Amino acid sequence: AGLGGFDINKKGTAAGELKVPESLGIVVGTMHMICVILFQVYYYTIYDAPDKYQVKREEYNAALAATIFMMFLGFADDVLDLRWRYKMILPTIASLPLLVSYAGSTTVILPNPFAQVFGRVLELGVIYKVYMCMLSVFCSNSINILAGINGLEVGQSYIIACAVLIHNLNNLSSESGSAHLFSIFFLVPF
Repeated sequence: AGLGGFDINKKGTAAGELKVPESLGIVVGTMHMICVILFQVYYYTIYDAPDKYQVKREEYNAALAATIFMMFLGFADDVLDLRWRYKMILPTIASLPLLVSYAGSTTVILPNPFAQVFGRVLELGVIYKVYMCMLSVFCSNSINILAGINGLEVGQSYIIACAVLIHNLNNLSSESGSAHLFSIFFLVPF
């Protein structure tokens, strides 16, 4: 299929003349999705979770849809070499399943300097969802921009995932335990 290229970081050396495979993220992403789906099948059919840890199925499926869409966006970028404008539009579309299924709070707790002006708790409403949509575009592009530096893209993702996993494990027994469990479902196969 010709899905290979040259390592630009080894230009001018013998290793820089060898073709290296590209677009293998689709293989890793597919295996991740298979694990997440099998985990979902186990959780909803075999395991009888306490009410505190009930993860909403529609949010789970929306997260799956968004993740799969972003995975194919990465594959399309590798194969078609997408222009930057499409890398702004497509993550926005990919975040829509998550935003539509989200029924949680849209309030934020402000730090002390702002609390005196706006109050301690600020209801954002639709602005919260617009922010989350823009955040998904930023996160996908901030990771992708490091793709040319060998290992940095994966290393950054791994460190972020470990930090989020530790946070989720520390807060699993809180009143928002189901939200932390939901996040763990997607991080453990990673």
